[in-house]
Amino acid sequence: MLQVLMTIGWMWGIGVIVPGMDFVLISRISFLHGRKAAILATFGDAAAITLWSGAAFAGIQTIFDHAPKLYQILQIVGALYLVFLGVRLVWQSFKPFSSEILAQEAKTNQNKGFFLTGFLVTLANPEAVLWLAAIFAATLPAHTAWGWGLPIMVMIGAMEIIWYSLVACLFGHPLVSEKFNRWRRWADVISGLIFMLLAVQIALGSSLLSAFHLL
Repeated sequence: MLQVLMTIGWMWGIGVIVPGMDFVLISRISFLHGRKAAILATFGDAAAITLWSGAAFAGIQTIFDHAPKLYQILQIVGALYLVFLGVRLVWQSFKPFSSEILAQEAKTNQNKGFFLTGFLVTLANPEAVLWLAAIFAATLPAHTAWGWGLPIMVMIGAMEIIWYSLVACLFGHPLVSEKFNRWRRWADVISGLIFMLLAVQIALGSSLLSAFHLL
């Protein structure tokens, strides 16, 4: 079973290091609010992906197969949340800013819910549970004992924390932050558009799923 855990680990590790919306979120928070805030968001992301991994291990994909409307609802809600984040980022890009404004913004937002933001962004993508379910289906033996669910969840959550903590530390470096501040407006626009494109992708997946079941 240890070999199975290692296989799950490297398969999930490949998915973790590929930049996605979590990478965009963590790096941006690190740029603007520092490493501590980004690490809080990292723990939120890890909590959500741990929750999704538990759901995948418990066989939630079977529930989605028998109740596709539930999956569609999750997709739509997640897409709407990502649109909200994207629009907010693009809107913020038009605000004037200076080093004094950035310092004040960081001070004002230091106690805001970065953990919750990381948690909700990851939770907004129900496709994560399908990817995890696919990994488990390809690696776990039939009738795997329920007791293995916990170490698998812990491993997946720990990998998220390790990788995105490194991302937070890298992009929270003063030299990197200084360069980012020069391009903040464009970075906000690009980040916002990425979130909105991901929302469209999720919503399109929901529409295709609906069309498939109408055939």
